[in-house]
Amino acid sequence: MTKRATLCRSFFFSIMSIRVPPGYGLAKTALIRYANVSIVVSGSRQMKMKVISESDGFFEIAITGEITQMLADEDREPLAIQFGDEVYRRAILVDLAKTEFIDSSGIGWLIGVVKKFNNEGGKLILHSIPPMIMQTIRLLRIEKLLSIAPGRPDALNMAGAS
Repeated sequence: MTKRATLCRSFFFSIMSIRVPPGYGLAKTALIRYANVSIVVSGSRQMKMKVISESDGFFEIAITGEITQMLADEDREPLAIQFGDEVYRRAILVDLAKTEFIDSSGIGWLIGVVKKFNNEGGKLILHSIPPMIMQTIRLLRIEKLLSIAPGRPDALNMAGAS
């Protein structure tokens, strides 16, 4: 058992999904879930997804850490694991204020999730995006694909919440 697995076990986390790439003895990517916090671990990097609030129409979550190589399961992604497949029919407000980094796999995840939300009638609204991450989004010219609000009040308006 690895140090990371031992650490997770000692804090009574339950491993929800593990993807083991060919050639590796142990999982390289895992989604760990405890209470209202999910942690996606990929190598030495991690992304934390915390539920801030939930109402009938929408969820508010905060993503901290790094959005990179985070798909814990090829068939399901972290939002579906955390909230169920019906998540794509609701509005999700995502606070990225404490997100440190995003790479191409994180951008790919965002685009894929936005497509799922569009197909199911929901909406993914990103807000409070740090300048470095916003620069990456603009550089790739994908800001028109994403629903982006400068802050939480604007995100609430976009979601139709009062």
